[in-house]
Amino acid sequence: MCFSVAEGLEIARTTVRRMNKTRLPHLPGWAAVLEAGLACEKRQPARAAEWLQAATVTFDATGLKLYSAAARRRQGQWMGGEAGRALVLAAEAVMHGQGVIDVEATTEMLAPGCQPGGPR
Repeated sequence: MCFSVAEGLEIARTTVRRMNKTRLPHLPGWAAVLEAGLACEKRQPARAAEWLQAATVTFDATGLKLYSAAARRRQGQWMGGEAGRALVLAAEAVMHGQGVIDVEATTEMLAPGCQPGGPR
């Protein structure tokens, strides 16, 4: 089944609403990643970084290390500067420590739609 961009964005928004209504402790993190992707689509990098930071808080609290690292890496990429670079390096250290070989592919898999300068 193929969706238009508008249909895909509406599915993402609906999914965020549903995720935020559940009691599973890790789902708000995934919802925040989707929100970050929606912010990226709207060309709102500061908002995307805020959502990615919110995702890392949830993922850290629920022990989802790779998801946290992916969100933190994207957050750092959007922030830029020394603080952003520090987040990227810390995230990549976690990923390498977990045996990740292709950091970019893993980041895109776990935090899709948030790649700075990526295809739109």
